[in-house]
Amino acid sequence: MCGSLRPCRLGGATAHASTPNEIATVIFRGATPEPPRARALRPSAPCIDNCNGWAKIAVVHRAWSFAFVCAVCNCQSRATSYGGGEGGEAGAASEDTTNSGSGGSATGMGSTDGSEAGSGGDGGDTSGSGGSSSSGGSSSSGGSSSSGGSGGSAGQTGVVGGALRFTPAKLLLDPSESSEVRLRVDAEDGFEGELQVVLSGAAGTLVPEPESFALSADSPSQTVQIVADGDAASGRYTLEATAMAADGGDALSASLEVTISGRPGELDVTLGEGSGYFDFQPEGPCNAESVVMLDDGRFVVVGQALTSKLMLARFREDGAPDTNFGSDGVFIQPEVDAVRTSPALLKDGSLLIAFDRGSIALAKIRDDGSMDDSWGEAGILATDLRAANHVAFALDAEERILLGGGYYDETTNIYQPVLRRLLPDGSLDESFAGDGTLELRLDLFMGSSSSSDNVEDLAVEANGNIVAVGGTYQPSNGVDGYQQYVYRAQSNGQPDSSFGSQGARLVKFGTNEFGNYESAFSVAVQQGSSNERMIVTGGYFRQNADTPYLLSLIRHQVNGELDATFLASGKGALDVPDNTEDFPGRFLLQPDDGILTHVASYFGTEFVVLRFTAAGVLDTGFDRDGIAATLPGRAWGIAQSGRRAIVVGSAQPAPDASQKARVARYWVR
Repeated sequence: MCGSLRPCRLGGATAHASTPNEIATVIFRGATPEPPRARALRPSAPCIDNCNGWAKIAVVHRAWSFAFVCAVCNCQSRATSYGGGEGGEAGAASEDTTNSGSGGSATGMGSTDGSEAGSGGDGGDTSGSGGSSSSGGSSSSGGSSSSGGSGGSAGQTGVVGGALRFTPAKLLLDPSESSEVRLRVDAEDGFEGELQVVLSGAAGTLVPEPESFALSADSPSQTVQIVADGDAASGRYTLEATAMAADGGDALSASLEVTISGRPGELDVTLGEGSGYFDFQPEGPCNAESVVMLDDGRFVVVGQALTSKLMLARFREDGAPDTNFGSDGVFIQPEVDAVRTSPALLKDGSLLIAFDRGSIALAKIRDDGSMDDSWGEAGILATDLRAANHVAFALDAEERILLGGGYYDETTNIYQPVLRRLLPDGSLDESFAGDGTLELRLDLFMGSSSSSDNVEDLAVEANGNIVAVGGTYQPSNGVDGYQQYVYRAQSNGQPDSSFGSQGARLVKFGTNEFGNYESAFSVAVQQGSSNERMIVTGGYFRQNADTPYLLSLIRHQVNGELDATFLASGKGALDVPDNTEDFPGRFLLQPDDGILTHVASYFGTEFVVLRFTAAGVLDTGFDRDGIAATLPGRAWGIAQSGRRAIVVGSAQPAPDASQKARVARYWVR
């Protein structure tokens, strides 16, 4: 072994060091070779754990020390120093830092005259005992050391690399509400001693009980009660847990995210950097028409970019783009014109999007934001059905696809509305109505033909029955006249005659007059028992061309009759303030059978969200009057998860700006 800075050769391998005290590493295969003048360095086994792996020799120049380290399990054998100085390096921590190993041992050769022994090495980073000291070295002249070296210091106590975890990791609380969480320390091989845990953060807003406690191998977890202050402001707060070993060492930490809800009808300020909403515009003028909420708080917005091209954008719960989806969170299909989109989440995590491109089509998008080329033709399945104002689309419990649309019969000059069912692979379900398509013969029910009947929305009952709603044109003596209809089909595609003649029921609000217009737009089924099911429809009507459009509500009993307990007569209308077109958006059924919706108007100037009670009246527990008018823009879609709902649409932030997609989140209960 040489003391110069030139490369040194050890048993056929070369160690390089650029400074006198730099460590150079030499790797050998199998048993460790014997360096010159270093027969005493040979460890008793290739590895403390006997894994017979590669061995590394760490060479520190000038001090001439060697450390044998196993490159497989990273344990350290014995180190020796020549020419005086301190003992070898401390034992290295195991790569599995959750293990609690003992420190490495070291042997310090004494000074050349034998007057002083080297000191023992320090213990490793993991919990355990210190290194052992050596006996004094002997000099070339035979002198003995005066005393043995002292033992190294002990390794750290604790769970190095262990994990401290809250379960669940997130909470949603109302002011004054409380909930339990579990805090646990995990270490694969256990740990010794106790960890002292302290909870801190969000002082005055979140009160944990207890605030401090100990965790041990016998008791590695603790239940903690979290209480939100009664006057806490809505927002997102963080509670921190810190765990420290009694005699020091690295601390473990964990965070609990707590969201405190706002009043129903308020914007959720945890979205959009404290505003409760945000705008986005990935490419050209954009519009958001619909939204799907995922179980983990993420959501997917569906609409158009580049004026009319199919666009999907996925966001995390806080509104940041989910870069695991598409390109930086956005998918745009520039070759597909798409308007009036309607999405559904499939069990495999992919999205099925129904949209209108002159006729109804279905696109299938994988969870990563790419087209599923196995679906249809290059990810698009075309149909011959025409859409109305909306694309009526739903999935049943077996993920069979239901579409409501129509086709124009040139021989009769009638626009014929139909229901169609497809199997999950997109093929026609011939068990439905014999060939997969059911014609809604409203003309037979009313005794006259209609040239503009349509299907606007669909719902599937728990028993598999299908409910379709829309409008039908029935002029009288040359005078305009429209009616709203509800149609119920059995799961096999046959009209449900128990609901009404030919499966249909009609409702009219106004009287036949020039400019009279009305249609049902949305439907929800209050499931109940077989004798208590109620069908609630939302629509609009105007008496004539000089009157505004009013939002209408209707509830039918399971036998098709109007429910007289709903708005006194089974139907009613609402004139929403500051709106000339009170078209309802999608109906979302609430746990108490109330209805959540929004105003969807071509001439709207605000996002307006409404909540009705189960009896059909505005819910004064929602923004005090049942109507939350909050933001400039036009709302087109709504979805709900738990206590929050997301409403999407469009906005033009400035007169000279191009249109952007707008996303807002509300507390709804």
